[in-house]
Amino acid sequence: MSSIDPHPQRNTIRLQLKQNMVLKDMPPQAWADIEPLLEIADFGKGDLLVRLRIVVPEKLTKEQRELLEKLGKSLPDPRQAAFGHA
Repeated sequence: MSSIDPHPQRNTIRLQLKQNMVLKDMPPQAWADIEPLLEIADFGKGDLLVRLRIVVPEKLTKEQRELLEKLGKSLPDPRQAAFGHA
């Protein structure tokens, strides 16, 4: 597996990710933060697979919790976006 940056089809991969119904409304800064975490699995012909590692903190300060809640309210609900109701 490799990251997107050195991948020969990086532009195609980025375009496909940005056209995804759940991910298309993600702000540019969120893309900049999340892209280094993406890994590309090369399997030859067929679909391109992306693995995303998400680390969930076990303890948050009050300020961190408030900031995460504020961020969550500012983003579209991915469950609605997945079914075209966003």
